[in-house]
Amino acid sequence: YQAVIVDECQDSDGVQIAVFQRLFATAASFLVIGDPKQSIYRFRGADLSSYRGLVKGAHDAPGMTRNYRSDAALVHALNDLYERRPLFHGGTVADPIRYVPVSAAAGSTRIHDPQVDGPILALWSDCTERSTAKRELARQTAAEFRRLLDAPVMIADRFTNELRPVRASDLAVLATSHEDLA
Repeated sequence: YQAVIVDECQDSDGVQIAVFQRLFATAASFLVIGDPKQSIYRFRGADLSSYRGLVKGAHDAPGMTRNYRSDAALVHALNDLYERRPLFHGGTVADPIRYVPVSAAAGSTRIHDPQVDGPILALWSDCTERSTAKRELARQTAAEFRRLLDAPVMIADRFTNELRPVRASDLAVLATSHEDLA
C-alpha cells in the first residue's frame, strides 16, 4: 500500500492494532486519526493502550484545534471546564491524556432556547444513595428532553442551517458505561 488512513483508530482493539501494524508498517504513508478522549467503545474491546502504543511509533502530525460540530458557547464552556482538570481517564501519571483547548468554527449558537441562558444545563441530585440519585437524574433528564421537544426550542439544521424545532434525533445521553444508564 502506498497510503493508508485509519480513522477513529482510538476505538480499535488490540488485534486490529496488530493487524494495522503488520499490514501497513511498510506503507509510504500511514495516517492514524483518533482522539483518545473520544474512545467510547471499551465495552466492544477498544484498547486505548494499544492505540497509544501505535501512535507513539508514528511521526508527529498537527492536531486538530478547531471544532466544526459544536457551538462557540459550548466549546468555550468545555475549554473552561477542562482547563481546571486537563487529564482524562485512560492516561497515567507518567503518560497522561491531556485536554487541548480548541476554537469553534461556528460563530453563533445553533440552539435557540428561550428558557436557558447558556450552553450547558446542569442537572444534579442531593440524594446520597447512588441508585436513588441515578433515578432522580434519569427523571430530570427525561423531563428536560420532554421540555425541549414540547417547548419553542429551535435548532439550526446541520444540513440546511434553517431553524426548525428540536427533534428527538437531536438529543443524546452519554455515559461511561451501560451500568450508568441502568
